[in-house]
Amino acid sequence: LANLNLDYTLVRSPLDGRIGRHLVDPGNLVGTLGQPTSLAEVQQLDPIYVYFTIDERDLLRIMQQRTRAPEELATVKTPAAFGLLTEDGFPHQGTLDFAAVGVAPTTGTLQVRGVFPNPDLDILPGLFVRVRVHAPAKRNALLVPGDAVAFDQQGEYVLVVNAQNVVERRGIEVGLQIDDRVVVESGLAPTDAVVVAGLLQAIPGRTVTPERAAASASPAPTPGT
Repeated sequence: LANLNLDYTLVRSPLDGRIGRHLVDPGNLVGTLGQPTSLAEVQQLDPIYVYFTIDERDLLRIMQQRTRAPEELATVKTPAAFGLLTEDGFPHQGTLDFAAVGVAPTTGTLQVRGVFPNPDLDILPGLFVRVRVHAPAKRNALLVPGDAVAFDQQGEYVLVVNAQNVVERRGIEVGLQIDDRVVVESGLAPTDAVVVAGLLQAIPGRTVTPERAAASASPAPTPGT
């Protein structure tokens, strides 16, 4: 009986991780009136989970671009990557392992979770990160420098120079941000000349003498793009 009672005093953690501060001291009474008492908190650090949300518009677009059957999607691990606020790019690689079964009606978003290895235990719970997930299908995209995009009461826009060298305001719809550029979903053609410098002097309706710069190719997408 004494050995059995002694076994009850050994509390094992159900997972591997790092323990925080203890919530009770030696000699404290626990389990008062049959209620469980929290002794300490253990955080799992390897692997680590990253939670984020997808808004309804992006979710519907992903569903339309889906090429696999639903039963095939259950067996395919979607690659994902994230970067800390002080890091460049998305150096931490992992996969998605969970998605909620429905969209939250209060926010119009779907919660998704990614799992990432953290063998050095240097990524702590509660940190904010930037997440990038593979698109369901590859496609060409039109990108412009983020500094060229402005916003007013009518929405987002860029300034372009037409064939008569006259500055025009062009309303656009933007998508994802890739490095220092943004994807233009609509409102702009690949042949349009976008004003990227001297924006203060570029006034809609004014004739200008543009200096055309060669368009630089976008870098190849990194894993998780």
